[in-house]
Amino acid sequence: MKPVRTTLLALLLAPLATSAAAEVTFTPFATYQWFDTDTLEGAAGPVVEDLDDGEGFAAALGYRFNPSVGLELHWGRTETESASLAGDIDSERLSVDGYYTFNPDRAFAPYVLAGIGQGRLESSFGSEVEDTIINAGVGAFWRLNENVALRLEARNVHNRDEDLNDQLALLGVQFAFGAGDTRT
Repeated sequence: MKPVRTTLLALLLAPLATSAAAEVTFTPFATYQWFDTDTLEGAAGPVVEDLDDGEGFAAALGYRFNPSVGLELHWGRTETESASLAGDIDSERLSVDGYYTFNPDRAFAPYVLAGIGQGRLESSFGSEVEDTIINAGVGAFWRLNENVALRLEARNVHNRDEDLNDQLALLGVQFAFGAGDTRT
């Protein structure tokens, strides 16, 4: 069902990429997440303690308004375990992030980003917590050609409700569609 939602969103955004500078982007990522070591509390008490750091994956579907400014819908998932609880823990996040790219006409272009969204932790034994998250990060595009760029990013994911901070490293490949003279 999730691929259907992504495809529908891409179809809705595609007509917006008709100007010479605007474009739709898609970026699949490999990720590594360092979890805050504090306990995440739920309504019935502690839900997750001492999460192990772990690998994951993510995807971003975006709209670049001009070579420097873009907006993305970002989804990510990390499967991990707790050192103190038996069973697996699934961490998911969904956010809307805006970014500003410096020197977008160069092959190497750094950027800053910020966003807000929803995070969710669910254990294999049924506990679940959803919280508001705020993202902030830095990254860089390394353009390979007019429509493809490598993307390296580091971000802090702040769980506003629990006052926790996770760190996230992302490595991806961005594909751009819709602009004649594509910039990263």
